[in-house]
Amino acid sequence: MIPSSDSVRCLIDVGRFPLFHADDAGILVSLSRTAVALVERLDRSASAMKLKRNVATLLLGLLLLLLSVGFTIYHEEVIERIEAFTMVQRSRVTLNASATERAPGSAEATSAATTAAAEKITDFSFVTAANNSVVAVVNPQAMYSIGSTLNVVVQMHDAANRRKRSGGDFILARMYNERLRAASPGEVADHGDGSYGVALRLLWAGDSKLSLMLVHPAEAVAVLDRVRETIPNKIVFLGTFVSGKVKKVTNCNVHLSTDKEVCDLTDPATGEPWSCEKPANMSCSALQNFRSYNRQRSYVSKQEEALFARGRLYVPLNVNYTVTTHPPNNTAEQKLPPCTAGLGNPSPSGFFWNGAWNSSYCAMRRFDTPQQVTECLKEKHIYFLGDSTIRQWWEYLVSFTKGFKYFDVHKHGKQQPKIAFDDKNKIILQWNCHGYPFITQSLTFSRDVQYIAKQLDDITGGKNTVIGLSLGAHFTAFPLAVFERRMRNIAASVEKLLSQSPDTKVIVKLANTRDVGTVQLFNNWNTYRLVQITRDVFKHLNVAFVDAWEMTAVVNSLSIHPTTAIVKEQLNVFLSFVC
Repeated sequence: MIPSSDSVRCLIDVGRFPLFHADDAGILVSLSRTAVALVERLDRSASAMKLKRNVATLLLGLLLLLLSVGFTIYHEEVIERIEAFTMVQRSRVTLNASATERAPGSAEATSAATTAAAEKITDFSFVTAANNSVVAVVNPQAMYSIGSTLNVVVQMHDAANRRKRSGGDFILARMYNERLRAASPGEVADHGDGSYGVALRLLWAGDSKLSLMLVHPAEAVAVLDRVRETIPNKIVFLGTFVSGKVKKVTNCNVHLSTDKEVCDLTDPATGEPWSCEKPANMSCSALQNFRSYNRQRSYVSKQEEALFARGRLYVPLNVNYTVTTHPPNNTAEQKLPPCTAGLGNPSPSGFFWNGAWNSSYCAMRRFDTPQQVTECLKEKHIYFLGDSTIRQWWEYLVSFTKGFKYFDVHKHGKQQPKIAFDDKNKIILQWNCHGYPFITQSLTFSRDVQYIAKQLDDITGGKNTVIGLSLGAHFTAFPLAVFERRMRNIAASVEKLLSQSPDTKVIVKLANTRDVGTVQLFNNWNTYRLVQITRDVFKHLNVAFVDAWEMTAVVNSLSIHPTTAIVKEQLNVFLSFVC
């Protein structure tokens, strides 16, 4: 007997097979429609009787086979294809939240972000949901030893509680104990399939709590990548040209978009681009100062704005796990090597205990009195080059030691060079800001904004020369290629300086976490990407690192300028490498 189309409809009525997931029902409906259409077509052709029998029997057998195994074989592949079809907004950018495999700022990363630009969020049920995600500790123990590693597996789910099948979520992990004022960072590995591995070293005795934070879901990360890479002129820079009593203000930028005549101010030595609209009847050399402001507009759709609502930022995952750690059986104190350049920047780089930062890889010292700081800096010339977060170091040292005299350079503007000296101990301490782009509402003279690579080329170096570098805060709104080019130019100058004066100490401060009030421009995902680039560019050079990223992320600091207490701990690391 040849089954009719009605018979096929009856056989594949998904309501009769409750063992299937709701998603499978959609697959069966689709198959049923195909089968019915084929059989009906054959019904209309009497001459195709033999073919009809063969095809119908084959269809029936296939359907019964699929039903009997419950889609065991097909399930994963079919569901993935359905999700790929129905959620084109899902990010195809698989940027690792802990260690991206491809080169930061590479053409591949930029291309991926550009591809994501065409994808708009329309169905939020597919967005990663922290409260639906599952956290499991691997081989949990009743007691752990100091120095051992707690391994955790995280499986992310979306708002409809479906398992995520692609990565890209930005997750931060830490262990902490509020009573002990202790905290240490964890390392998150993105497996690219919606699951994540988390490794956390246990670094103090006593109890510790596990914390996992979804900073941004993958869908928000894709939007931030798109905005960063495809809309470069989100910051407005206004340059003031002065000729006699005439002043004219024009637009300036790294990538200036204008139909007007342009002053090309690209640095000939480094190739760093900068340009301004040329004012009529004035020379390009008449540029005197500049300031900036952020464009007050949104760069995403109304639907996408919901990804950055307050309740969707820094959402904790559901985890309630406490670890008890005891000292190792071998009570011999572990001896760490002295803090010297060339040790790299392992993760975790350290941990807080009793509010003080402790290095995990070198024997750092404490500099709790002005005398200890002064003795360390005696007869040294210290250059702090970069942004305002390393200017905080200059300000702290001048204020804390009390022995410095401020040298007034008699210039207007907050970003003017800062110089202080201690005659008695022969210490010179100075700060200079980095070159364009430098975001500031304060009037800043163009001559004070110098590219760090050029500043380094003018430094002789030597055993009494110490250089601290810090960039990042002013680059989060720009394409990654802008920052990577800058850091590679600086690294080339550092390498040249160290080849000429190997005794020179160079210490790189990584960017710290920041406020996220204007999240489309300034956010910690973009900051983290800059940290990755900095690590990658300098990892082969004989420099030291101050991991300000881990030191601020582990205490949930959300300020572009960390507290004085954190600045002090950063300087304890810095001075440990100096002395």
